[in-house]
Amino acid sequence: MPLMKTTKPYEILCFYTDYKDKLSPQSLIGLFQDAATNQSSFLGVGHDYMVSNNLIWVLLKYNIHINRMPEFKE
Repeated sequence: MPLMKTTKPYEILCFYTDYKDKLSPQSLIGLFQDAATNQSSFLGVGHDYMVSNNLIWVLLKYNIHINRMPEFKE
């Protein structure tokens, strides 16, 4: 399968951040999950397809390099 790049802008809201107003790692993973869900739907293999075919997909391993964690309101 060819590489597919997907982008989606997000605003970092207060409930995504930690006590230093930086995006928390848990929230970052949640935003990745949201982007992946949107991409799956775009490709025609989203939630409805998965349910109707008794399928699931699971991310088992992450390899993430973060240069700078986004902050509140970015």
